[in-house]
Amino acid sequence: MLDNARVRLASLGPLVLRLGLGLGFLLHGWGKFSTLIDGQELAMTANMWWPTGLAWAIASTEFIGGLCLIVGLLTRFWAAGQVIAMTVALCKFHITPLEETCSRLGEVFRSLFEGNGDAMRTSLEQTAMAFGGIQTPLLFGVIALALFLMGPGCWSIDHLVGLIFRGRKANAVVGMGMRFPAREGDDDAPPAPPA
Repeated sequence: MLDNARVRLASLGPLVLRLGLGLGFLLHGWGKFSTLIDGQELAMTANMWWPTGLAWAIASTEFIGGLCLIVGLLTRFWAAGQVIAMTVALCKFHITPLEETCSRLGEVFRSLFEGNGDAMRTSLEQTAMAFGGIQTPLLFGVIALALFLMGPGCWSIDHLVGLIFRGRKANAVVGMGMRFPAREGDDDAPPAPPA
C-alpha cells in the first residue's frame, strides 16, 4: 500500500514541473506577443540577425510552448525548444552581467579588508541585483532540461496518445522517441527472459 502511494506521488512530479514551467513561459510569451502586436520591437532581438523573425519565434516558443507544456502535448519537443531559448538568453544577455558580478565581488572583498562599510554595502547590493537577472533563465532552462530527460509523465496528453498508439509504428513520432512498454503479443515485443 505504501509503495502504491509512493508511485502515485512520484507520478505527480512531472505534472508539477510542467504546470510551473508552462505557466512561466506562457506569461513570458504573452508579454512578448503583446509587445509585438502593438508594433514595437523586442529590445532583446534588436541587434541580432533577422530581429523581427527571431522576436516572433521566441514569443511563439514561449507562449505556444507554455500552453503545450501545461497540457503535456509534445512535451519533449517544447522542452528542448525552451532549453535552447534559455541557453541563448544566458549566453547572449547574462554572461556579461556575470563577469561584472565577479568584478563587483572583488570590490566587496577589497572594501571588507579596507574597513569601508558603506562601499561594501553598495557593492553587495549591486552584486545581488546583477545575480537576479541570471536566475530566471537558468531556472527555466534547468527545469526544461529535466522535463526533456524525464518525459511528460502519466498525467499528460502525450501519455494518452502513447496508450492509444502503443505497439504501432507511429509510436516513435507521437511519443517523441519514447518507447512504451510492449504488450504481450506485439510484433516488436522483446523476448521473454529465460525461466
